[in-house]
Amino acid sequence: MRKTIYLLTMLGIFLVAFSCSDDIADAVYHKTDPAKDPQKSSLTILLKGMEEGKSYIVGALEQSPFNEEGKADEIKAQNLLFQQPVANGKVVFADLMDYYKKTLYFNVYEKGEDTPLLVTHLGNQLQYQVAFGGIEKSIDLQAAHPDVIKKTVIDLTVDESYNDKVMYLVKSEQQKIVESKLADGTELTEDMYLVKVTSNEGKAQIILNTPVVATDYLVYLVAPEVGLAYLKRGLKVGDETKNVTAEFSKEIKKQINVSVVRENEKLNNHEVYLITEQNWKNKVKPQVEKKHGSPEAGTYVEMKLTKKGVVSFEQFCAEGEQRYVVYVPKWETDYYDSYKMENVSLTSDLDIPYEVTIGDAPSETKIVDFTITIAPEFESQLMFLSYACVLDNAANFKEAYDKLASGGDYQGLYKSEQLSRDVLTVEIKNVEIDLSRDIIVFVPVGSFLSHYPITKRMKGSDIQGNSISVIVDQKEARP
Repeated sequence: MRKTIYLLTMLGIFLVAFSCSDDIADAVYHKTDPAKDPQKSSLTILLKGMEEGKSYIVGALEQSPFNEEGKADEIKAQNLLFQQPVANGKVVFADLMDYYKKTLYFNVYEKGEDTPLLVTHLGNQLQYQVAFGGIEKSIDLQAAHPDVIKKTVIDLTVDESYNDKVMYLVKSEQQKIVESKLADGTELTEDMYLVKVTSNEGKAQIILNTPVVATDYLVYLVAPEVGLAYLKRGLKVGDETKNVTAEFSKEIKKQINVSVVRENEKLNNHEVYLITEQNWKNKVKPQVEKKHGSPEAGTYVEMKLTKKGVVSFEQFCAEGEQRYVVYVPKWETDYYDSYKMENVSLTSDLDIPYEVTIGDAPSETKIVDFTITIAPEFESQLMFLSYACVLDNAANFKEAYDKLASGGDYQGLYKSEQLSRDVLTVEIKNVEIDLSRDIIVFVPVGSFLSHYPITKRMKGSDIQGNSISVIVDQKEARP
């Protein structure tokens, strides 16, 4: 019985204890949370450096009104997202949560009827990304204007046949490596150039950050023609340079005409090579002179065969000077080490064919009638049986004069009929002259023991027509 009463008592105590612990748990873990305050974002802007007597407002935009040069377009009041008048040196925007995490641009304006006058600049404009909480910022109206990035516009004009061609803007110090790469047909890497553009409808444009110090640049037009690696134009851009232009006109090949004449014969089917000066020195000349072989493929620009003694080569020369050698082998033999050669220098401003003659140029001659008169001051010095003479090559004058003085004849020497003090003018007809030579007209005067010539020298190429009158009036020492 006692045992039963004990058990019932213990059960009662347990039930009471369990009930109390449940009440405590409810009190600790099931409290009602207080209502939370809605989150807000406010911005207070303090203004410094205001001028007395002026009415200011602060307005917000979603984009900066300034460009990279610090210039701003005109702003109308209705363009502003919102605005507040300045009171007691500050403005409070109480709730910006509608723009949370957006970047806004705050500027100070002086009030106007329709168009507020912008007071702030790129240096003191307030750029603010909206965040939670009460944020305080300031704007100093007396802040100095910042250094801004100026822009230079480079307008490029290209021949329309060069449309879709790549162009690079390069600093001048990169010139050597860039031209080496372009000559090899290698594409430039980004570290070699500043800007890359493509021509379209005959135009292209490059916008460059204007350098503070005057700087030299180059614009390269890549592979405009087959056989032409690039064209380039130089530009100089300084701190005040707003716009520069460059033009790429159509490039025309320069023509090299070669005449090959041997023993007054215009050769047919004879090899003529055009070789760069560098390859001639380093590759071709050693090959033909030491190994007696023909120029190897790849060491010369082009080889052509003569037709009636003539060949023509065409090469681009877009800038500076390009040096070549015209090499004609097998000169009077069947060996390549017996040759004739001529140096050729092409320049970009050459606008007529470059003419090269290998061997002896075929002479051009014509028949001329001479009317020869003795100058009056030499009348009294005419010798008995004097002659007027024409020599077709003045270089042989000494030899011809000596021959005449000894009573002989000389090839190319033409004599007149006898002269006398009564007849001071005579004719010599059918004189064949070489237009490439100097000729001399002369008359011996004085005595048989002491005589000398009076002369008239002239270029054969200066004689116009087929007849000429000459006054012999120059005294010369006996040759």
